[in-house]
Amino acid sequence: MGAIEYDPSVNNVSVVNSEFAVYPNPFQSVIYITGSGSYHKVALYSVSGQMVFSGENMATPFILNLAYLKSGVYILWLDGSSRKVVKC
Repeated sequence: MGAIEYDPSVNNVSVVNSEFAVYPNPFQSVIYITGSGSYHKVALYSVSGQMVFSGENMATPFILNLAYLKSGVYILWLDGSSRKVVKC
């Protein structure tokens, strides 16, 4: 289970664990993924289960440009770990 960190200087909430961090969350067009190493499989799913992004062998840090998505809740999946992200 990850820790939740709040940065009041940018009004940002991040989910952080030993594997990776995702920020900002909620996001408008891009999310940043930081961690150590690389991920063999990266995917983003809508809450209805539709895959809206997939990538392989992505080394951290990396940026996902998700401006094309509609506002809503999505599940980010990285090598078996998942996080809820919200697009404004």
